[in-house]
Amino acid sequence: MTRRYIAITTLLLLVALTTSAAAPRRSTAAPPGPGTGSGPTLGSRTQIWAGQGFDTCEIPSFDALQEWITHSPYGAVNLYIGGSGRFCSNRPLTGEFLMRLAEIGWKFIPTWVGPQAPCYTGNKPLMSADPALSYDDGVAEADAAIGVALGLGLTEEDGSGSIIYYDMEHYDSGNVACNEAVRSFISGWTGRLRSRGNLAGVYGNGAALSGFATIANVPDAVWPARWVYTAYTPGATVWDVPNLSNTLWVNHQRIRQYAGGHPETWGAITLTMDCDVIDGIVANLPPPSLSHKLYLPTIFNGQATP
Repeated sequence: MTRRYIAITTLLLLVALTTSAAAPRRSTAAPPGPGTGSGPTLGSRTQIWAGQGFDTCEIPSFDALQEWITHSPYGAVNLYIGGSGRFCSNRPLTGEFLMRLAEIGWKFIPTWVGPQAPCYTGNKPLMSADPALSYDDGVAEADAAIGVALGLGLTEEDGSGSIIYYDMEHYDSGNVACNEAVRSFISGWTGRLRSRGNLAGVYGNGAALSGFATIANVPDAVWPARWVYTAYTPGATVWDVPNLSNTLWVNHQRIRQYAGGHPETWGAITLTMDCDVIDGIVANLPPPSLSHKLYLPTIFNGQATP
């Protein structure tokens, strides 16, 4: 085999790899319903992942997360990327920071904390009580979340390819008027994310999430909160959540928060966090594109020259 043949073959392989890496998968088609056997089409920066994760108000330092990826059972971490209802500043969140975390193995649960239900009783901004206006609120929140996700490198350059979960805190879903406003909001949130090439998830209680199974734009994934343990539990499951049927979001579309705020120590680091078990969709970051690092020498008569 000649040196020229080897050089040309290597060049063609590198060009093919670069081209495939630069072409994100994008789908704006509505996915199958939550009770069907097939899930949504994944974006270029998402994946199906099964394992344990955790969420905490303020993103820990890189050193702390490096210690935990080595010594803890957790492989995914929540990212409170923004929203008017976000409590902690999460100033360390940058694209470079997330890339470093991805390089050591972390997966991500991007989360947006915007306005809450009109009947929410906590200290956060509220969405409109008018379903027509709350739909527009959901669209606006989706656009804002995509903008932040883009800045963090969680999406492709056109803002597509990721998943973002909306944090909908507990409210009285039995309040019909309030619940209709929330359902409309989540439909707007989901429809906008999907139209821009992303997937939409929602965090909330089982009863509220069940109601989103029949809205016009059904979320691609759900993250029910139901605390049944007090700390890390290897046998925790995404199934059997009260008020959320096991026939909904069945195809690797669930995260479950199974333990509330508590401290855990792994290695030399103690963090206060919530526990999550995952059989669902998380965000990931690809390695740097070959096109940014590729050096292609000139090939002439079998000789490689600079």
